[in-house]
Amino acid sequence: ALAVSGYHLVESSATGRHGEFPLLYCVWAMCLPAPYASAASLGAAAHFVLCAGAAKLRVGGLRGWISPCTMSTYLQIYRSSGSAPPLCPNLSRAIGTRAWAARAAGVGTLALELFVLPGLLLAPPRVRWLGWLLMLFLHLGIGLAMSCQ
Repeated sequence: ALAVSGYHLVESSATGRHGEFPLLYCVWAMCLPAPYASAASLGAAAHFVLCAGAAKLRVGGLRGWISPCTMSTYLQIYRSSGSAPPLCPNLSRAIGTRAWAARAAGVGTLALELFVLPGLLLAPPRVRWLGWLLMLFLHLGIGLAMSCQ
């Protein structure tokens, strides 16, 4: 946990990125006694995802994020990026040029971040694995249509 904390301090100081915070919190959660470690780690991850959705609402508002123009703009910016293009520009173009697909991507992202993932904290343990599967698909979609950076 101390090594990850040191890495996180250097990484976030140098880049300003926020992506390593869940790793930092989960590593420290795993230092708790076994009956609490997994729950604390899941709680930290759900909190981070919830905060990502809340930040989207705070900055862009609900109408802004469910507007197809918002997702289309983000996809266009990343498609034209020389340093961080999507893995599949054709998928990015297909989503970005279809209002229904761009809206579905925005609504789906918000629903996942604000309701589905945090809601899994209240779900029986036997279905919580769906959370990592949904996050895997979300991040695969981001890499394919937006960027891996």
